[in-house]
Amino acid sequence: MGEPILMPEYECRVCGKTWNVHKHAISSCPKVAGGCGGPLKGVAHKPHKYHAEKTVYDGRTYDSKAEAGHAMALDMAVEAGKLVGWIPQVSIPLTKTSERGKTVRIRPDFLVIREVRPDGTFVGEFLDKKGVDTSGGKVKRKQFEDLYGVGIRLV
Repeated sequence: MGEPILMPEYECRVCGKTWNVHKHAISSCPKVAGGCGGPLKGVAHKPHKYHAEKTVYDGRTYDSKAEAGHAMALDMAVEAGKLVGWIPQVSIPLTKTSERGKTVRIRPDFLVIREVRPDGTFVGEFLDKKGVDTSGGKVKRKQFEDLYGVGIRLV
């Protein structure tokens, strides 16, 4: 047998843990192995396809600055009494199973609750913050509307 291949060590910028990995294999501290998900020193991060930057607001990480900004606006609307509340990223099934045996799901950015009725039902709407509306997103929203009879409004 030959000599083992030694991988360089990369340190997480957030938690300080070190990982022996090829620099093209991962770009962040692996959560599945007890890491924090932070960036690794010395590893270049591939920019998001549509230049979105993950942003933290009120302890939650959003996929973009625009989405985090909308969350802030929804919080202000709740404080002003214009909304009852909102729930981020509700996961909703679109099909029972895909070809690979997994459930196909859609995850709108926000479920906004405008009114709660005495019987426990509520009036609300699904919102999706989009910088770029992809064809895949359009197909999923159409499936959602056909299946549930409710649309997802783009903001």
